[in-house]
Amino acid sequence: KPARIVGVVGSVQNSDLGGPREPEVYFPEFQERADAMYLVVRMNGDADPTASVHAVISKIDPDVALYDTAFMANRVASSLRLRRCVAYLLDGLAGTGLFLAFVGLYGSIAHFVELRRREIGIRAALGASRAELIGVVVRQASTIVGAGLAAGIFAAALGGQAVRSRFFGMEGADAGAWTVVLGVTSIAALFAALVPAWRVGRIEPAAALRNE
Repeated sequence: KPARIVGVVGSVQNSDLGGPREPEVYFPEFQERADAMYLVVRMNGDADPTASVHAVISKIDPDVALYDTAFMANRVASSLRLRRCVAYLLDGLAGTGLFLAFVGLYGSIAHFVELRRREIGIRAALGASRAELIGVVVRQASTIVGAGLAAGIFAAALGGQAVRSRFFGMEGADAGAWTVVLGVTSIAALFAALVPAWRVGRIEPAAALRNE
C-alpha cells in the first residue's frame, strides 16, 4: 500500500549475524500491526529489568504477555555459537599445523645438515668460521620458510574469500592478524633452525671427513 518514506536505511542481517545482508523496510506499529513484537530496553547496569518492564506494561494493558526475555549480549552469543565453535576448531587446526610445520622444518634442516656434513667439514678445514657455517644453514632455512610463507599467504588469501561470508565482521585483509601469524611462523622457524645450526657450529672437520 502507499506509504510515506521518512528515511533510508542500509541492508541488515535481520535474523542471523553470519547470514547475508537483506533489504529491510520499517513501518510504524500503528500502520502495520503484528501479532508479536520485540521491545528493546536500553539500560545502565546488570540488573534484570524483566519485572520492572512487566509492571509498566501491565499498567498500560494487563492482557499483554511478556515472554522470551533475554539480554542482547546473550542473543548475539546464541546467534554466533555455531560459528564460534567452528572458529575454535580452526584455531586448533591452525595450532596443530604450526606444530607440524615446526617439526617438519626441523627435520628438513637436520637432514640437510647430515647430507652436507662432508661439505661442511671441508669448509671448516679450509678455514670457514663458525658464523659462516651457521650461515649456510640459516640461508637454507630462509629459503624453505620463504617458499612456505609465500605459498601460505596465497592459499590464505584464497581461503579468506571463501570463509569471509561465514563469519560475522570478518575482514579480508586484517593487518594485525597477518602480522601476528607471519611473526609467529617466522619465530617458530627460527627456533626450528637453531638446533641444526648449533650442531653445524660444533662439527669437527677431521671427524666429519673421517666418517665419510
